[in-house]
Amino acid sequence: MLEDAPPNIIKLAVARAIIDTFDQGKWHEIGLITNTLDDIEGHPRLLRSMRFGDDDYSACVYQMIPIILDEQTGSKGIASRREVAFGNLETVTTFIGLKAWLQKNDIDLYESLYGETGWRRQVGTQSTELDEVDPVTTVPKISSASPIRDAQKTQGPTTATVPSRRRVFLVHGRDLAKRDSLTALLRAFDLRTITWSEAEAATGVATPYTGDVVIAGMDAADIVVVLLTPDDLGQLSPEFIQVNDGPEERQPSGQPRMNVIFEAGMAMARSRNSVIFVEIGKIRPMSDITGLNVLRLTNDVESRRQLGTRLRTAGLTVDMEHDGWRSAGDFT
Repeated sequence: MLEDAPPNIIKLAVARAIIDTFDQGKWHEIGLITNTLDDIEGHPRLLRSMRFGDDDYSACVYQMIPIILDEQTGSKGIASRREVAFGNLETVTTFIGLKAWLQKNDIDLYESLYGETGWRRQVGTQSTELDEVDPVTTVPKISSASPIRDAQKTQGPTTATVPSRRRVFLVHGRDLAKRDSLTALLRAFDLRTITWSEAEAATGVATPYTGDVVIAGMDAADIVVVLLTPDDLGQLSPEFIQVNDGPEERQPSGQPRMNVIFEAGMAMARSRNSVIFVEIGKIRPMSDITGLNVLRLTNDVESRRQLGTRLRTAGLTVDMEHDGWRSAGDFT
């Protein structure tokens, strides 16, 4: 059932449908039926950014989702785990025609929320629920991964079709050109990257900590791709140099941003088998990842093919039948 799905997935689906279909009239209608019209009209940017097509419209929508859904939180059990419910879930999803919109525009989310292989599965003739999944608004257990991955791991064989897995959370630094190129390549594989705004909305917090946004993005994804680019310059301080240290320790050399290294560690701690490291450019060695099979991505077709193969090996639904991936993005 829809209400059994993790809150972050519900909010993500509602936000995408609203961004795609709403005009000012629709906003006023949903405000009236959910008693949130004052909140909608009082938002400093929402309606204005929609009218003028401003870049922050999506972010404004994500801010409104918990309000129009009437998000309610509480705690349950000895550990006081935070639970999330939506008082207006049926009203909102019916008004926006969420099920039909997802069937037409986002089959992955449709299967997650409504399909037999989503959060509730049919095993033979008996319906069984998946183990309860912590919402992304709490700090998940270290071993947790994406809800879809957890479902596939905890359930035995079924006769139902396993939902396609295409969502990627991309960790990156300041080289936005390389980020955009990698995003283009992932799209050519028929994969979808989760945006920062979508991850922010998934936290369920108006002003979330950056770490919470990263956790929410990883929770909503089927795989984490860490892009390593030489955005910073680093070297060992002279007083700590030892005789056997190489030139990369003695003079400035390129290294990833500190946030990339930190977030890569978060991803590895959560689910090592669901992380792929991609290196573009020359990076100074990092002892903690020595031995990991980091993919060095170039414009070479074989390099691109290796990325697609690794994504497929990790369980993603990768389209390599079309040739777009052979030329998408620039990795020089």
